[in-house]
Amino acid sequence: MFKLNLPQYPLKIQPKGSKYQIWDQLRGKFVALTPEEWVRQNFTAFLIHERGFPQTLMNNEIPVELNGMQKRCDTLVWSNPEHRPMVIIEYKSPKVKITQETFDQIVRYNITLKVPYLIISNGLQHYCCEIDYRDNSYRYLKEIPNYKDLKLKKESMKPLFIQYPKCGTCRKAAKFLNEQSIEVQSRDITIDNPTKEELRSWIEMSALPIKKFFNTSGVIYKEMNLKDKIGNLTTEELLDLLASDGKLVKRPLLIQDNSVKVGFKEEEWLEALSK
Repeated sequence: MFKLNLPQYPLKIQPKGSKYQIWDQLRGKFVALTPEEWVRQNFTAFLIHERGFPQTLMNNEIPVELNGMQKRCDTLVWSNPEHRPMVIIEYKSPKVKITQETFDQIVRYNITLKVPYLIISNGLQHYCCEIDYRDNSYRYLKEIPNYKDLKLKKESMKPLFIQYPKCGTCRKAAKFLNEQSIEVQSRDITIDNPTKEELRSWIEMSALPIKKFFNTSGVIYKEMNLKDKIGNLTTEELLDLLASDGKLVKRPLLIQDNSVKVGFKEEEWLEALSK
């Protein structure tokens, strides 16, 4: 098999007919030895032995539904025994060069799972990307981090609480967060209005129609007579409108790495924050 840019591990290999099988320690069985599988078994061993990834929180070949079709993640890493996904890992043969198209494949899987970290490896090159869904940004890490560092980083990403201090519902939500001892990044929507791209990202994450993001009880909404105009505007025009004035946006908003809550409902917020 190929020599990889990874430490060598005593992996179990056995013949089967004219081919070979390799032991998958995560699935607990022998599987067909292909170039991609060779990368997977070496890389998972690297994560477990060199980066402290708990074997009990790792799974291979996890089914994911994408556009109505069943796909499989090469490896999925969880943040806790309650199965909160934290890392998706995609493997390629050492003969396959990692390109933007290769990276796009793992991004498509993440549309469903929305994990904070993506890793891709062909055994020779390894890339780890950190995604922040609060502002739809990402950055590449210099190396594959330790599991503890990933988990600490994830836990330090506080929810974003967008509010207006003079709003009674926002004050009620702030009181709830304080009573629950939940630390958040607080942002005054009238001083730091959400940008068009932020709004686009949050609307997609929420799976709500864009109209739900309008503050329909607000003075500006009524003065502009938007009730009769919204139906005739395009999505881009609606986004431009929301981004033009924070008081047009329904508040409060609670943005996490995997969810967006519009308006305050204690039960819904409690459920979202407990995940």
